[in-house]
Amino acid sequence: YTAEEETALLTELITEDIASTNSNEFKKKMDVELKKLSIDASSDLIDAWLYTLYAEVSQMNNQLTSFEADLAMLTEKEVDVLKKTEIVKIEDKVLKALLEEIHSNEYMNFEKSGDLFHVEPNFEKIKESYGEYMREDMQAYIDLSIEEMKKDFFDAEKNTFDLEVIAERILTLESMLEKFPDSVYFQ
Repeated sequence: YTAEEETALLTELITEDIASTNSNEFKKKMDVELKKLSIDASSDLIDAWLYTLYAEVSQMNNQLTSFEADLAMLTEKEVDVLKKTEIVKIEDKVLKALLEEIHSNEYMNFEKSGDLFHVEPNFEKIKESYGEYMREDMQAYIDLSIEEMKKDFFDAEKNTFDLEVIAERILTLESMLEKFPDSVYFQ
């Protein structure tokens, strides 16, 4: 694409993405265009898709909150809703449909912390699928997000902070600010 064609395409797709509630539909269109775009344009397109993915994750987490009692009851009955194969054991059609939707999106992780279930973006899968189309600052942001998902700085059981993890994150962020001073991800 020429610079003008890229701008027109991005404007069209990003406007559509922000209005869309389905990141999978947008992702299909994005996948067709990525190979034709510059690294800056493809990064912007991926960023727009991530915006919709975050919105879906938030919406699903809100829906999961309304099913906390049902999920606790299923846990007591030893139904592991984190496993896709266990969903067939769920009688509530709305909860079953929600969990099927969560499990069907490979760009979301379904997890349990303490007694609560939640959904998070699957940053490892995102980077695996789209890393080659991302600017370095975006890749660094995704890497930081992956690290944050792997290692929490707060231990809820002990009600303590891991100061080593906090110090590492501060140093990582300072390094990123130096390396990418104009990045929107580290301001």
